[in-house]
Amino acid sequence: ATMYNYAGTYTINGPIFGLISLDMGNYTIPDNAIWTRDAFMDVILNHVYLSDGFDTDMVAMLMQSIAPYASDEVYGERVRAKLEEGVSIIITRMNADYSFKAWGAVNSETAAQVICALWASTAIPIPASPMVRGTA
Repeated sequence: ATMYNYAGTYTINGPIFGLISLDMGNYTIPDNAIWTRDAFMDVILNHVYLSDGFDTDMVAMLMQSIAPYASDEVYGERVRAKLEEGVSIIITRMNADYSFKAWGAVNSETAAQVICALWASTAIPIPASPMVRGTA
């Protein structure tokens, strides 16, 4: 089975990485596909952050998947709002030493995902405080 006709169950990972995969190669999808860019965007933009048992790393991965659409005529406004919501979550979940916990432990994977998400989200203003040392 191909990704665009997958009819099974998924977590939010599926749409996130499906959209990233499609965009990485700028692939075309058959007209009869179950999963189109629009379908991925709809699921991702309607997803409630942290509602799935995942942690800050998944917030960041979701942000990475939609960030390229921040200036899109159709999705731009919703994408920017979702990115801003994600930044707020990241800030509130950041430890005093600027690290992040996931699954109960400080880890570099979450920090790496946050860095990628913030880098990808340049279309929205990201507050310097408390993200920059010396401003908190």
